[in-house]
Amino acid sequence: MDYSEPILVLVIDVDDDLGNAGIQTPIIGEESVLDAVQRFALQYPEDSDVNAIYEGIKLYRELKETGNDAYIAILAGDPVNSVKAHIRILSELDKVLDTLGLEKGKVKAIVVTDGAEDETVIPVLSNAVSIIGVKRIVVTQHVGIETTYVILGRLIKKAIFEPRFSKYFVGVPGLILLVGAILAIVNWFTYVIEAGAVILALAMIVRGFSLEPYLEKMGEDIKVFFLPGGEHYHLIVVANATLTLNSILSLFLIYYNWSISEDIVHRIGYILGYPLIIFGFGVLAFQIGRLMVYMELNKKKMYDETLKILVTITLILAGYVLGNGLRSLPVNPSSDLLSTVVIESGFLQILFGGLGIIAMLYVYFRVTGKYEAISQSSAERSETTG
Repeated sequence: MDYSEPILVLVIDVDDDLGNAGIQTPIIGEESVLDAVQRFALQYPEDSDVNAIYEGIKLYRELKETGNDAYIAILAGDPVNSVKAHIRILSELDKVLDTLGLEKGKVKAIVVTDGAEDETVIPVLSNAVSIIGVKRIVVTQHVGIETTYVILGRLIKKAIFEPRFSKYFVGVPGLILLVGAILAIVNWFTYVIEAGAVILALAMIVRGFSLEPYLEKMGEDIKVFFLPGGEHYHLIVVANATLTLNSILSLFLIYYNWSISEDIVHRIGYILGYPLIIFGFGVLAFQIGRLMVYMELNKKKMYDETLKILVTITLILAGYVLGNGLRSLPVNPSSDLLSTVVIESGFLQILFGGLGIIAMLYVYFRVTGKYEAISQSSAERSETTG
């Protein structure tokens, strides 16, 4: 068969195995290709690229014997990045066309590969040459193996690097391993299977009922709540750390004091003692940190945080005096004695008095319009900075 346009036989090595053997590409011409394949075969005789290159030479000679204006070249890509590989192959093709004096777009090409991975570059090549044939060389002993490797490689890559897959294929097993390690450290290794089953079940429920958007929204809200941002970012980090440490310490005290008495009233009284104070100071530190951040970030939220601080102080004081009263009671007190202590302890007075003052402050700022003025000034600053 005779073609009016030149035919270029292109042997593709998309992962640059030739480069590992110290052979530079592009390689142009039969003699250069023969020399390259011999050097490559001496180093990597088991590599299927050897067969692909010899097939390219065979096709080239057949085209020459039938009177065609034929040429042969080897192009290589990148061993790691497929995008870089395609860019490099296209660049090498331009060099080949320039060296042979062939005009881009007016050259027919036959592509020779050793598997499915090399064929991914065909759409890229078709922008510069007209591809009239693709020849895939498959070693008889390895039929279908490379295609299987390519598919498995892509699936593994998706499972590891794409967030929508990695959170289930990597994140969930990682969480199960972490929980298992923690349980092993505290000598609760017998509960590993149960804990793993719970985590796996939760993941299946989330995926099965498509709850990811709701959880992501919840996560964003929690993130904004604990990390509001601003110039004083370090303050909120310290506040979060204080809240975490105080919470752990208060839980430890609750666990320690729980066995002091069998009476549930006394237990509640102990919880409303030092554990409440320590946890309350952690909450106050967190709220004060947010208040200092919002002093420049958002005046309206600064006002809200001030009210929240007052609410926290009220609850701590009310809970503490109630705890003192409950701890003073005898074991298994009557309901009348219990109600008397609750009233006489000052718990209700502090609770309703503090909340009443806070409510009046809120109403005062609403009535006087200062709340709206704060919101308006914040909006104006946002528009100015925008």
